[in-house]
Amino acid sequence: MKIVIQSNFAPALGKLQKIRQQLPFAVASALTTTAQGARAAVSAELASRFDRPKPYTTKQAVQVRKATKAKLVAEVGVGVEYDAPSKGTPYQKVLGHHFAGGARPFTKFEGALKRAGLIDGGMVAVPGAAAQLDAFGNLSPGTIVKLMSILRLFSEQGYSANETAAGRAKREKIRQRSRKGGGADYLVKSANGKRIKRNYVEIGGKAYFVSRGRREAFGGGSWRGGRLQNLPAGIWEKTGIHGSDVKPIVMFVKAGSYAKRFDMPATVRKVVAADWPANFSAAFRRAMETAR
Repeated sequence: MKIVIQSNFAPALGKLQKIRQQLPFAVASALTTTAQGARAAVSAELASRFDRPKPYTTKQAVQVRKATKAKLVAEVGVGVEYDAPSKGTPYQKVLGHHFAGGARPFTKFEGALKRAGLIDGGMVAVPGAAAQLDAFGNLSPGTIVKLMSILRLFSEQGYSANETAAGRAKREKIRQRSRKGGGADYLVKSANGKRIKRNYVEIGGKAYFVSRGRREAFGGGSWRGGRLQNLPAGIWEKTGIHGSDVKPIVMFVKAGSYAKRFDMPATVRKVVAADWPANFSAAFRRAMETAR
């Protein structure tokens, strides 16, 4: 007598094969979903910690590179999908010091001031009390363009590339106020490195000038009669009778070193630990339900 014991593995093998085919899709989907959750957490942290942050900071800079079946890796971080907006400054350059600490990079405006010799490498430009600010607390684009025009710093391509012929003609008609007795309000460096004396500019009854700081002088003196400057370093506006009303538009201050403000890896790890099991279970279930 012979007893035959058999097992039909075909259904199990078929199911295993289906799992093998669908598993990469499930893993890629779960990785991407988890990375998107981490991005949302990082963006929310940025929005809560920054004062009036721009969408550039909270929505555009933190990105996700999706996982694929061929590459089962998802990435979340600053500029991981595309490193800069169209014709804009790279995200990492603008925000990197908040995640790693260190000095803030120069803005284009500060770079133009530096090339003209109005600030050195250890100084930055910050809004003065009389500056016109945008909705995010920064110098308004109109203020920057006006100051660039007054100081004749339009070699900075980022500000002049879209300038119209009419706008250029209007800008080039700005004339410095001539003064009896000579003297100069500030010096700038030309493209070839030559030092050029300039006086302040009058526009619409307002005069604009640069101070290099208290007790500073250009040569024998920066003001008429050889007097030393007595205002803090910056760009100033003066109005009123005999220019008695003086207001700071931009101040030149020592650049600070930023402490690390955000621990992005810690935030991402927390999201992964909390969300990965549920995300993978849901993705695996969808993959098996849609398997052919």
